Amino acid sequence: MLNGLLLQAALVVGTILAMPQLLGNGDDWWKLYALEMAITTIVMILVRFIHETPGYLHGNDEHRTERAVRFYHNISGDALQSRLEQLDQDTTEVQRVGLFSIWKNPMARLGTLVGGVVGVSMVMSGIAAINAFSFEMFLSAGLTVQQASFGNIAVCLTSVFGTLFSALIVDRVGRRLLLLITYGLLAATNLIIAGLMFGFQRAQV
Repeated sequence: MLNGLLLQAALVVGTILAMPQLLGNGDDWWKLYALEMAITTIVMILVRFIHETPGYLHGNDEHRTERAVRFYHNISGDALQSRLEQLDQDTTEVQRVGLFSIWKNPMARLGTLVGGVVGVSMVMSGIAAINAFSFEMFLSAGLTVQQASFGNIAVCLTSVFGTLFSALIVDRVGRRLLLLITYGLLAATNLIIAGLMFGFQRAQV
């Protein structure tokens, strides 16, 4: 809920800043990329100072797991030990539940189906508008209708493969490392796009 709210709020702020009256014009567009680069850099610096998630550390480093639980939950003493024991129990239960065993349990099956229906409905709401917008962007770039259609399909498949890949590695690699890699790639992409736009602007003069 919080992630979705922050995402929508960021989209609103970005849309406002991109207005021609503010930064969305030929003279000030670079400030948008500079702002994005500044935010990305700040996050990358802050991520270095946070602890790895207890779930990832659990079973590999008990000392770091204890420090992470203390950091995220702000607890100590008996409360800390109770939380660590709960983490042990949760890990054991998760290991017992597999992809196929979910469907053998009536309660788990019902919850999975309901969650799946809700998830699909959320994802599909507005997807036609997004695909239509992507298709029009390819057309405006000079592609034919057929090329734009295949390009749109490729974009969608990239998202699917990216999601599947992240699902495979999210529990095998620490969240902090994933965040650093993600924001590093965002920073590199930001610089590449800004550089291309600067080159395009100079070529137009």
